Amino acid sequence: MFGRTQTTGEIIFFIVAVCYILVAISDILWNVIKDNVWYLLNSGIYAGIILIIAIILAPKHSFIKLFLPERLTHFGTLNTYHKLFAYLSVILTVVHTIDHWERIINDLHSMSVVTGFILGFLMILIMIVSLPYFRRRHYNSVFIFSHWIILACLIITGWFHNAILLQISPILIVANIIVNLYYKHRYQVTVNNIKLLGKKMVLIEFSVKNFKYKAGQFIMLNIPKIAYFQRHPFTLSSYPSDPDSFSCHIKLQNKNKNTWTTALVEYVREHTPSELTELKVNIDGPFGGYTLKKQLLEYRYVIFVSGGIGMLFLLNIFFY
Repeated sequence: MFGRTQTTGEIIFFIVAVCYILVAISDILWNVIKDNVWYLLNSGIYAGIILIIAIILAPKHSFIKLFLPERLTHFGTLNTYHKLFAYLSVILTVVHTIDHWERIINDLHSMSVVTGFILGFLMILIMIVSLPYFRRRHYNSVFIFSHWIILACLIITGWFHNAILLQISPILIVANIIVNLYYKHRYQVTVNNIKLLGKKMVLIEFSVKNFKYKAGQFIMLNIPKIAYFQRHPFTLSSYPSDPDSFSCHIKLQNKNKNTWTTALVEYVREHTPSELTELKVNIDGPFGGYTLKKQLLEYRYVIFVSGGIGMLFLLNIFFY
């Protein structure tokens, strides 16, 4: 996110975020100088608002899809701003802690101070398990489950801390869960063929009613027999010009027996074709914006460069 050119929306976010932080700090300083117990907004509310927005944007399908155009609620967009709001909530948590530093020193054993320390620890912990190492290498085993556990702990601790926005957050989380359950089960997938291609590649061909996608997009694939809760992203290797047939080529990532792809390859190897066509498959999507830009069509020649499994992605766009 920070290693590439920022979009216009992200630049606007950074400007608004800086202004938001300055307003929060100014509000706190004004009341400290005036020795006034009344705040325009309590410093905890500033942090709470941003944290709630980060929670709303966390899932692949947020309930805000019901109120905003699809281009603004795309998974990639939601994921980007979920991270940005999460970072901002941590900064404002630090501001909130500084604001109450005198109270912390004088009343260290009070419920609000103790729960405040716990909330701060949970915020640091969720930042640690969100680092690229855990997100990329231990997505299902650490990243996902730790987020749910820490979120539950944040809500419970928030009740005792009298954090009003965290107290109402379960309503928003339930709304997101309902929307995600709808999207998870909205497609009836019929498996037409599953077979091994060599020793390290699995081809899954299936048909889905009313499923539309663009070249280069991917789906989240769930096979309960392999792992009930896990969903993995795979690029559609079929072409959008064929509305009745869809396919994914799945390559064995490594020889570690604990990986999802290894379990899939072994399952396909151990079962007959008729048994494999009865396999239940769930899909969610399509996701991604890696599609052929209209500007490229203005050029006479376009060069595609890829290697390995990446050839499927570019072939998809090329033939489209």
